[in-house]
Amino acid sequence: MSLFNTLDDISLQEELDKSATLRSTSIKEDKTPQEDTSTEPIYREQQADNKEAAPQKKRKSIDRLKFLKPCTRCGGRNFTHCRYTGFFCSDCHPEITGDPAYALGNPDQKSAPAKTEAEKAFAAGSPWVFKNKAALLAAGWTRSELFRRSRIRYPAGNWGLAWLSVWLRPGVQARLVEKGAVKFHFVANDRKITQSTSPTDRVCKKNRAG
Repeated sequence: MSLFNTLDDISLQEELDKSATLRSTSIKEDKTPQEDTSTEPIYREQQADNKEAAPQKKRKSIDRLKFLKPCTRCGGRNFTHCRYTGFFCSDCHPEITGDPAYALGNPDQKSAPAKTEAEKAFAAGSPWVFKNKAALLAAGWTRSELFRRSRIRYPAGNWGLAWLSVWLRPGVQARLVEKGAVKFHFVANDRKITQSTSPTDRVCKKNRAG
């Protein structure tokens, strides 16, 4: 065997060793643990399940209100109740948020306005005044003194006999006595009370006021 053949064998053996080393290194690199990405879709599925299983908020019950009438613009009955601003039609004002409400009121039914104290007194006293109108006029009363309405807020001012606040007393009884005076009898705090008024008294009050 020549020297050249020996050198060729040595170089070939070195190349084979290098290739074997590279092969073993690549195998080791392949065996290194890689990140397990298989859990990611499972985690996403669990999140989706948790969202589905999450308790949903209970929807607020709708208040059905008899005093609330349908919307005058569109006729809708669904309203939104804001705590500090009132009721708004859900169809005309969808941008407003609040508690839902449903109008049960009749749009054709008109609610009567509340009577004032003066109107209540007139309703209670005017029947007696109309019944005794002739006797009152004969006793010195004038029509103005019987039915006059004052410009001053009730009960202050010079109101006519039919508007007096004494008519609001429970169980009050009125009677015409001498000199055209009208006496009122009623019970207050377990005591019998008598009050009277006459045309001359009202003329004096009118003169003092003027």
